[in-house]
Amino acid sequence: MRFARARALRISGARPKGMLGGQMEKARQVAIVAAVVVIAGCATPTTPPAPPNPMIACVNALASDQRLVSIREKVSLSSADKQTFDMMTITSKPTDSEKQAIAVWVKARQECFDGSKSWATQYLHPALYGTGARTHSSLLVLTARLHNGELTYGEYARARAALYNEGTREWNAIAQRIEEQAAASEEADRNRAMMMLRNMPWPSTTTCNMIGRQMFCTTF
Repeated sequence: MRFARARALRISGARPKGMLGGQMEKARQVAIVAAVVVIAGCATPTTPPAPPNPMIACVNALASDQRLVSIREKVSLSSADKQTFDMMTITSKPTDSEKQAIAVWVKARQECFDGSKSWATQYLHPALYGTGARTHSSLLVLTARLHNGELTYGEYARARAALYNEGTREWNAIAQRIEEQAAASEEADRNRAMMMLRNMPWPSTTTCNMIGRQMFCTTF
């Protein structure tokens, strides 16, 4: 009986259904793995969070710098958003000793900025770094005017606040554009991956069986 069935299979070219089912399943698994590889290749890897900008801690430390005691109540030694109302209403200009303190302060801020360049190069988008650098340069020019006696402390504080607000708006606008561009790029990658999957040739299997004296074959 077994010999007769084997002979019939050889004549018909048919294979046992169990063997064909296993081969078809294996082929499908291979195709699925290939699809996963395609999608994974287009996926954006998770980026670990960036460490804090070292410039922030460096600038904040200036508030307790004893060399700057004479201007501590007249100028926000850390950032513009920490300026007080009183600072914006001061009508006096720097004295000679205060000008010396301002020069020390500017030099210290520049050292903080320079010390953060390696961090900015690694973790900041070039457009964002450019915005920060321009704001820093504008602040140097503004502080030079205060040092030279062209501005009162109040005028300086108000101009500094305006510069800070303008820089913040520009930073946020650029950051939003970068985020939108990244989202569009990811969507395009997903669309390309799905197109590749739709165009991927799937394996076919032909099963043949003898019914009486007639052979019936099915391809799927």
